[in-house]
Amino acid sequence: MGTVFNSKKWKGAYVNGKKVCGLVKNSTLFFKSNNYTPPVSKNYKRRISVGDNLRNKKVYADFPNNYVLELQDRLGTSFKTNTLVDVTNRSITEYTFPSMSGSGTGYYVACNFASDSSDFRFYWCSSSNTDNYVNNSEVLLENDRDYIVAQIDDTNPSYRHLYVEDSNIRPLEVGDVITENTKFYFTFPDNFNSSINFEDRKYIVVMDNTYTGFIVNKDYLGSSVVAATISFGFGSTQVEIYEYDNDNGTLLQNDSYRTNIKNGDDNFVGTVTNIDTTDNIYQYILVDTTTLGA
Repeated sequence: MGTVFNSKKWKGAYVNGKKVCGLVKNSTLFFKSNNYTPPVSKNYKRRISVGDNLRNKKVYADFPNNYVLELQDRLGTSFKTNTLVDVTNRSITEYTFPSMSGSGTGYYVACNFASDSSDFRFYWCSSSNTDNYVNNSEVLLENDRDYIVAQIDDTNPSYRHLYVEDSNIRPLEVGDVITENTKFYFTFPDNFNSSINFEDRKYIVVMDNTYTGFIVNKDYLGSSVVAATISFGFGSTQVEIYEYDNDNGTLLQNDSYRTNIKNGDDNFVGTVTNIDTTDNIYQYILVDTTTLGA
């Protein structure tokens, strides 16, 4: 750690044999912690967003094999269709198709992007035989036209199982400069609450060596709620990203993206100075690198 008093850019320089990671706004040098290793370079996946052009892109899905139980609970046994992603007069939908013979109800999550308008099934299962299912993990969209996403239903659990690769996103790294315009994508699974293996709360990302950053709370505000939140400092009100009430078995919130994050008049801005990589939680918090500050 050291302090400078001129405008020289220190990032990448070496001080006392250690590589400088960045220079925070109070002119204090900081270095990567010994247990921090930047994520391996690769294309990360995020949930589909309005404005995406899916032309010649793969859409990925991660439905569990028993997802029919979730669809049965929400959709019932009569004809029903819910649009998950609306793309230039086409769509990705979840729907039911009761058998005319009364032998059961078919449950589908499918897209009809193919030029012949036939469905590509990400997931299919019949209530008459739940051991027989189709579960496809990806589909490559055609290159014959633009597929612009006009609308999404981010309140639908099925939507949160659909992803696209994005070469501009990655998990946060030490030295990243967060500004008002920085855009975050979140990929917390709906059952994230079941994967918490620590007590109380944990800072996943720390900014400016303070209490500002991303936190996971096992007992949020003294309740049974597991929450991933954004903290604006010690004792400040936290902004929720993910909330699950363990007592009631209810998912309360699971955001897919955020930008221009505020808490009253306070902006969520600063420089990332520490990341806890002891588990994979930090990989659920992705940043659009084109929106980071210099």
